[in-house]
Amino acid sequence: MADKEKFSSDLHYKQLFTHKLLVQELLFLIFEEKLHTFGFDFDTLKLEKNEFVFEFEGVLIERKSDCIWSIKLNKNKVFIFFHLEFQSSVDKTIAQRTKIYRELAEINFIKSKSFSKVKGKVPPIISIVLYNGNQNYTAPKSKNGVVYFDETIKQIFDTLNLEYPISEDNKNTYFLIDETKWKNKNNNTIIRNFCEAIFLLEQCKNLKDFGKIIRQIYRIKQRSQLQLESNKNDDELRSFLQDFDLWMSSLLQHLCNKNNVPNNITIQILETIKDEDMFVENFTKGFQQELKEAKNKGIIEGKKEGIIEGKIEGIIEGERKSFFNGIFALLNNKFSDFTDNIKQKILALNPKSFDLTPYVNTIFCAKNAEDAYNKIAKLAAS
Repeated sequence: MADKEKFSSDLHYKQLFTHKLLVQELLFLIFEEKLHTFGFDFDTLKLEKNEFVFEFEGVLIERKSDCIWSIKLNKNKVFIFFHLEFQSSVDKTIAQRTKIYRELAEINFIKSKSFSKVKGKVPPIISIVLYNGNQNYTAPKSKNGVVYFDETIKQIFDTLNLEYPISEDNKNTYFLIDETKWKNKNNNTIIRNFCEAIFLLEQCKNLKDFGKIIRQIYRIKQRSQLQLESNKNDDELRSFLQDFDLWMSSLLQHLCNKNNVPNNITIQILETIKDEDMFVENFTKGFQQELKEAKNKGIIEGKKEGIIEGKIEGIIEGERKSFFNGIFALLNNKFSDFTDNIKQKILALNPKSFDLTPYVNTIFCAKNAEDAYNKIAKLAAS
């Protein structure tokens, strides 16, 4: 189950980086004070096509990278591309893979008539690998760690005026952000933006870790909410905040289930995620105490005891109530058109399982509350 929850969290994580705001923040964390020196024009930041089709020996082959963004430089009036690749496991071939994606993108740009070229040439592409796995990152950062060097073979390449497959200056093929080791200049005492918050939240092993930085997360959210109030037509910011809340809900659910938090307490956490004072107060004080009491009373392992006492019906009803409360919390967080009518229709469903995990991604993929209901109903009947 934990793997499914982590997969759901990863899907939401990738979705966050399709938002212009987060990519702008990512570039700030990478370049910091040099950001303005290079003259990035963030008004031109654009999500590009990331699917490539090419022909090999008469066969059409399709490849898809995770995310590609373009941005214009003010001074030179040229574009640069950033290719984002997300890794939750160590892939020894990542240096080759990122190179293939860049070359496929270049082919696509060469063939494209709509994209403006400079003197007939295509823009350069920088690959950024964001790693959030559990193992130490040991994948080679260039082909130097894969292809061996031999002086005689090097002479053969030189004779043919060809570039040797490895770099002589030992530069990397891609830029790595290892989130598991992320530390900011303030030693995490001041979280600068959403992107940095995501990197630090991804490191949380339990609710205690999460609680240490939650106040700062709400400070960042509060600034964005004030910005949204002053500009109610900022649909991009509104959409990002919805996706951020959904990702945080998914991450919290994963942490709760990973650490054997009772289902009713998990639901309370998800339900109060939008109310800072209630969430932080309950999270840092009440929930930890409730968890302790729950363990003492045997709530976590108490199903067996309940069955022995003949309380099977009560257990099932409790699971059903917690399941629907979780569904409603997720719908309320994501959709403004979630109504009592839809709530009643969902309550009329008879799901075969009260596992919330598959429903999280179903709600995430829905276009609106009515669409979410249709998807939930289909899943409940399967």
